[in-house]
Amino acid sequence: MHGAWQHFPNAVGCIDVTPYKIIVASDEPQCQFYSGHRHVHLLNTQMLCDNRGHIRFLQAGFLGSTHDSQSYRLMQPLGPGLALDVPTGEVFLADKGYPDNPPLLTPFRQAQIRRMNCRDKRVARRFNRELSRKRVKIEHVFKNLKDFKCTTEI
Repeated sequence: MHGAWQHFPNAVGCIDVTPYKIIVASDEPQCQFYSGHRHVHLLNTQMLCDNRGHIRFLQAGFLGSTHDSQSYRLMQPLGPGLALDVPTGEVFLADKGYPDNPPLLTPFRQAQIRRMNCRDKRVARRFNRELSRKRVKIEHVFKNLKDFKCTTEI
């Protein structure tokens, strides 16, 4: 997977979370499943895919109130607080909901860009555009999973 993307030679894939609406039974504690951002009850699914769009890891069952970075910290095969086991120097492309530390590569935040000089602002914005263009691969995989009912609403 190494070297497949020109602008990100060390990137081996993408990571993201997608929500699925659920119906919560009246006898269960509902507040954990409720997403205040979307105003519905959800379960989240975390997925890693390579730069060809093949799913390499998928874990479902994160509560609706769980954010992307918290889902990342709770990934099962790694255990709480452990990072992804990838070779040194290799990274996964992530959105701004994830922590900005290896092995994740996240976009520049607007507050960071505001503090830069004009040349660095252009470089940072170009970096963010390229990152977004490559990350669309994982969004397409999520779309296919939902379209073909591989994972569906519960």
